[in-house]
Amino acid sequence: MTNFIDDVKPYARARMADLFSQLKRRGHTDGFNFENIPATELNRVYHVELLEAEGVVNNQDHQTTRQPFVVRIFKSATLNPKGLIDDVAAEAKTVVREFLKPTNRLTQAAIKNIFFERVLIEKLAASNDNAVIGRISFVALVITDTRQ
Repeated sequence: MTNFIDDVKPYARARMADLFSQLKRRGHTDGFNFENIPATELNRVYHVELLEAEGVVNNQDHQTTRQPFVVRIFKSATLNPKGLIDDVAAEAKTVVREFLKPTNRLTQAAIKNIFFERVLIEKLAASNDNAVIGRISFVALVITDTRQ
């Protein structure tokens, strides 16, 4: 039986792997804690987190689920901190495009669609604006076959 958890996180990781393989980024392995990424690794990792899923509608055979998720990208710089926000904004735009390509989002077995919600770019720590985080929020609409 396929479900929203089995489908959404692998989708997000696959999109990020396709997108960032040439940039030498990799997924941060902690499920929830992204605050323990070493400063030397910030330019090399991304983080995917599933948020609270919500059942939308069901019938005799299927459950439709709304599964929000967040992709986080990190950037640090000591030589040009003013360019950090622009760099993260450009990467966020690339991520959104990759996730919303029809060939990516409409060809999945259980995922019926992916919707972009918002981007938030902020400093990673209150006392340090030489490192920023881009939080890119999406929602996946997933249909689960409940007969299995």
